[in-house]
Formats: sequence, C-alpha cells, structure tokens
Amino acid sequence: MAITTPQILVVNKSLPVQDLREFIALAKRQRGKVTAASPGSGSPGHLAGALFMTLTGTELVHVPYKGGAPAVIDVLAGHVDALFVSLPAVIQHVRSGKVHALGVSTPARAPTLPDVPTIAQAGVKGYELISWQGLLTTAGTPRTSSIC
Repeated sequence: MAITTPQILVVNKSLPVQDLREFIALAKRQRGKVTAASPGSGSPGHLAGALFMTLTGTELVHVPYKGGAPAVIDVLAGHVDALFVSLPAVIQHVRSGKVHALGVSTPARAPTLPDVPTIAQAGVKGYELISWQGLLTTAGTPRTSSIC
C-alpha cells in the first residue's frame, strides 16, 4: 500500500442543509429526488454513496461522471446536490467555502480538514470507507529501488 485517502461528502452551498443530520432528513423527505454525484460507477465515491444509503435508509439519485473533475464542476454549478469524492479532488473548494463538507469516510478526521467530522461522528454509526492505492512489482524487486 502506498497511500490512503478519505472520501468526502460535500454539498452545493445552495442546498438548505448545514450538517449531515439535516442532509439525511432532507434525503428522507425528498426520497429519490436528492442527487449525489460520483467519479463513476464502481468508483470509491460510488461505493461511499451506496454505503451511505444503506446505513441511513435514504435513496439518493446516483449521477455517475467520467472522473472527479467533471463531478466537482457540476456540484459547484448546482447541477447536482451532493458529491462523494476523494478529498484531494475537492479540498480547495471546501477551504474556499464554495462547497459545504458534511463528513469524511475514514474512522478519524482528516488532518488537512480537522473541522470536518467523520460521517460516523456526524451520526451514521458504523460508516467507514478508506480508499487506498498500492504498487505491484515483480518478486525480488528491492524495497528501495529507484523508479526514475
């Protein structure tokens, strides 16, 4: 394993919610009408949204994109209500206040956004999803080999 990164749930600033509990309440009141983007079907963001719906009993409309960048653009523009995406894809927009972060998917808060609670801390008990990336190579490759 080389790195781990949280998924983060962000919403468009015009969505009338301030925290995760309000988002869940809205999604339950408007069952099947609140849209949630992901970087694509089967992506960690898609799985994060599916886990969220299972644990909260909500039914969000999944809007798959061809990558995180177009999904971020559309949540910023208000074409979709919410987005489950890797933290690096949207952190600058969270910090600038262009989107509202409701929670991260990891069991601990992200050091880069310490004010954003985990989804479990915000009220969804048992929620945990960690994205990771690793490297594979042939047997016998030295652990300190140079890539370049």
